[in-house]
Amino acid sequence: MSEGLGTTTYWDSLGFDYGVVDKYEDFINLIVRKAQTEVRSEKPEDWETCCYYVDPSGVIACVFMHKNGISDTNFGIFGQPGTRFYTFQVTPGLGAGQYLLPDPNSPNDPEAVVGSSPFFLEYLDPLAYPLPVGEIDGRFGQTFADYRLSAVATQMEVYADLDTWAQKVLDTSRLDPKDYLSVLGEIDSPSIEYLDTIEDSLDKVHGGAILGGICLDVEERTNALTGNKWLCATLDQGQVQLKLALPANISPRPVPGNVIFGRAILSGATERWEEGLKGLLP
Repeated sequence: MSEGLGTTTYWDSLGFDYGVVDKYEDFINLIVRKAQTEVRSEKPEDWETCCYYVDPSGVIACVFMHKNGISDTNFGIFGQPGTRFYTFQVTPGLGAGQYLLPDPNSPNDPEAVVGSSPFFLEYLDPLAYPLPVGEIDGRFGQTFADYRLSAVATQMEVYADLDTWAQKVLDTSRLDPKDYLSVLGEIDSPSIEYLDTIEDSLDKVHGGAILGGICLDVEERTNALTGNKWLCATLDQGQVQLKLALPANISPRPVPGNVIFGRAILSGATERWEEGLKGLLP
């Protein structure tokens, strides 16, 4: 879980009260007591514990401790299915990954793909990925055909439409309007600069990113632990869709056609995780 989130909309975006999560130990104990299932690793000796709470609203909490002493709790929401994604775990609970998108130069070859710019993300299912031993170089990377990526807003704004966003955020003199959506759909991971020196920079990397998309739909949901409302939006990022958690009091409240853009925490989960929790998900 990323540090310093008390001054952002992160907890509001999930329907939590910061005053509750500030009492971290009590809060995690509550999550563990509420955990609806325990997931065991293929190599259980690598992990001391790992349990998941799936809220009826779609909020997910994963509490884990690795045998190397690293422990944390990752929060998120269950993401939009249908994304082809490559990723590898760099430290328990945190991975690097990239979209694998259809290659425009080979439209008739479904296996021809190009990778998006890489970014870091928090895993909602860290036991689903092997951990590297020694140098982190992607040797333990996996490709998933139906990965679910999502994000939790920490500081995001709502714009009337794509052109309004472009006029306020981009240097439009250098861009053709037909390229606005592809630029909006790019995910900027500020700490990705440390990927090549990851072994020496683990304390500097995180799942924070700058991202956005065109709102396709938005639904108000209620966190069952707190009774607080939050918003679940689906964003069009051009070639992919992204589920985004937002605070219920965001103003203006997004509607389809608006652009939502800003800072968020990325998280991801595999289709194997979905299979393991079938019947518990909203």
